[in-house]
Amino acid sequence: MKIFIITIFFLLIYVSPVISQPLSVKNKFYVKLYAEKYISKDPYWQKALEAILKVESQNGKYKIGKLDPSYGISQMKTSTARDCAKMIGLSVPETEEDLKNLLIADDKLAIQLASVYLGSLFRMFNEADLTIIAYNAGQGTVIRGLQAGVQLPMEYLEKVKTVMGD
Repeated sequence: MKIFIITIFFLLIYVSPVISQPLSVKNKFYVKLYAEKYISKDPYWQKALEAILKVESQNGKYKIGKLDPSYGISQMKTSTARDCAKMIGLSVPETEEDLKNLLIADDKLAIQLASVYLGSLFRMFNEADLTIIAYNAGQGTVIRGLQAGVQLPMEYLEKVKTVMGD
């Protein structure tokens, strides 16, 4: 009974705020547009990207990373954002500070770059769960984990799937 109460408490405090808040209509439009353009036309990826954005920033509530320097609704590091912009020939500010501020202020750009990143990860791993884990843990962590045959970090994937309803 004690474990059940603790589980319910955890779900109410940590998961329900993420699940209960829908993305804005404008951001849902960007999710659909960029998921189809950079990841796949499969509706799964629109749903996954939307869930990732909700988990990453609690639907825009947090636009500056709590644990590491990541920014915007997609909680991207500036180095990752810069790499993704280069992949699609998009010009972004040269300074770290200016790029950070742009990611915080511009949900459209943050969603576009998150889509590019997810698409590149999906092409690399060709598997949805590994792609989602790599979005959070990094592609190197996933590659090293697979090579070493160790358990990959599953907490983030479980949060995203909970928000997706899977």
